[in-house]
Amino acid sequence: MIKGISLVSKIRAGFSYAQADCTKALAKNTLPILFMHGKNDFTVPFEMREKLLTCGKFPRESYESQGVHIRSYYVDSKKYQGAVENFLKLYL
Repeated sequence: MIKGISLVSKIRAGFSYAQADCTKALAKNTLPILFMHGKNDFTVPFEMREKLLTCGKFPRESYESQGVHIRSYYVDSKKYQGAVENFLKLYL
């Protein structure tokens, strides 16, 4: 599925996922970001969390799940909702 989405990105935006560099993008960012990582995520390895959390100079918050990112809400919905609500209170 990811390869297919990457192909669509190449056609529509002019770059594939392999060409994207989130650390370069974060270095230019000024907006607050809530990083959400799952310890068992298969699309963004949990080990990338620390690298992403130290890129750039912008407000940031972090949430981690024991599951995979896409199922975080279902694994612990109260913790997930709390993280999102706290982030929105701080930055909206």
